[in-house]
Amino acid sequence: MLRFVVNLKSKLNVNTFIRTMAWSRPDTIAYPTTWSKFDGLREINGKKPKFWIQDITEDLIEPVRHSMMTGFIAEEPLCKYSKFNEDEVSVAEGWELYKHVLSNKLSVVCMTNDAEGKPKIAGISCLTRISKDEPHVEFSGKCLTKVMNLVEYVYSVKNPIDVFKVDEYMTDRGIYILPEYRGQGICNEILHAWAAVCKAIGFKVIIGTFTAIGSQKSADRVGFKELNSFDYAELEKINPDFSLPGIQEHTKSLRLLYQVV
Repeated sequence: MLRFVVNLKSKLNVNTFIRTMAWSRPDTIAYPTTWSKFDGLREINGKKPKFWIQDITEDLIEPVRHSMMTGFIAEEPLCKYSKFNEDEVSVAEGWELYKHVLSNKLSVVCMTNDAEGKPKIAGISCLTRISKDEPHVEFSGKCLTKVMNLVEYVYSVKNPIDVFKVDEYMTDRGIYILPEYRGQGICNEILHAWAAVCKAIGFKVIIGTFTAIGSQKSADRVGFKELNSFDYAELEKINPDFSLPGIQEHTKSLRLLYQVV
């Protein structure tokens, strides 16, 4: 899942955007908050692990950025099939964008304790706010530009601001579950946590950009509804620049899914 900025009115480069478009969580919302606790679905070393979902705190920002800019971009379909991690400029811009996203204190992390009882990251969900005045950001990286142009297009077909008649909404910047914790139901629980965060902050709707079949199934299971969907093959017909060779072998379509809270 990946989305950085849509809703075009003005144009900024990425560095100007980061400097000028600061938004942070209201001080009235306790920080950090633990949003949920749950047991895993399969045993590790003879017992089911315990997990909790909490806000991403300052000490977790760099480990989260590292996971997103290594594991996530290597596996998320738009990044993987655009060969994002081979584009040094796109990678550099991605590092800066995640620094900005994490500064708003909306993102959450799924934690567990390792064998020695020390807290360890098991999953990540980067979240942010989109407003009706959101600028268009011009990127220098070829792959990041390609991905963002595609995402920008699919959101332009049904703009959530217009569909839901809101001035702002919450959206995601990617979910990443660490490989050793997959199959534990973490994605489902993260999606449940989205609604809790959204309601606490005061947003009326959350939109997710679900680019992979696994996260799409999780969203369906927890009750997300479809705003729109696009076959990757059809997107390539609409604009050859949207071509992502091999992506259809992974997942057939991109889906925009939402919850009203």
